[in-house]
Amino acid sequence: MNRIANKSKATICRQVYLSDLKAVLAIYQDIKQETEVVKHSFTEEKLTEQFGLPLAVAEYKKELVGFASAKLDESEKIEIAFYYKKEMGQTDIQPLLEQQAISNFNSTFDKDEEDVEQLKQGS
Repeated sequence: MNRIANKSKATICRQVYLSDLKAVLAIYQDIKQETEVVKHSFTEEKLTEQFGLPLAVAEYKKELVGFASAKLDESEKIEIAFYYKKEMGQTDIQPLLEQQAISNFNSTFDKDEEDVEQLKQGS
């Protein structure tokens, strides 16, 4: 069995806690710094709606290695975005993380139009 398959078996996907936010932000900041030209220190920048609402995290050996976030696309439809640490094999854990994120989303927002509008109000 290869190392990536072992990582996916040892990865736990769960809901997000307040204590996770520092690690979630660090993953997001690392990805943003890699994908964009940063003109000034990222710590000076504010989070935008592209960060979304974290729904679930992936944990490997008690370390957060990824998270799923609900955000609005250009047409104001809710989509789930996934963010991972570079060294993580995302294709192996994404189905687990996606399942947890959808479950958390559905338990928080009853698919009722009023509940979904609550999520959109922050944008």
